[in-house]
Amino acid sequence: MAGASQQGIELTVQDALDRAHSVFASEHLEAIQRKKITQQVQKRNRGITQRPTQRRTGPAGAEPKRSVEGAMAAYATKAAELGIDVGG
Repeated sequence: MAGASQQGIELTVQDALDRAHSVFASEHLEAIQRKKITQQVQKRNRGITQRPTQRRTGPAGAEPKRSVEGAMAAYATKAAELGIDVGG
């Protein structure tokens, strides 16, 4: 308050306490804000990350439901319907 009165600023006790608190707490408030932002980013990243599902597609090493030959035959049939020569 003494410095403010020397500068010609009339300052109440409450204003002086508020200013002193804001000077002291500003560093701590920045750290708290950084921590909150970091937590938000980490939470967002956890939501974006793809994880394998628990669904099983079949036993390991089992024959696939569609073979390559079956897929090629289906493609040739469809190409013939559309009039495309696949050369096979």
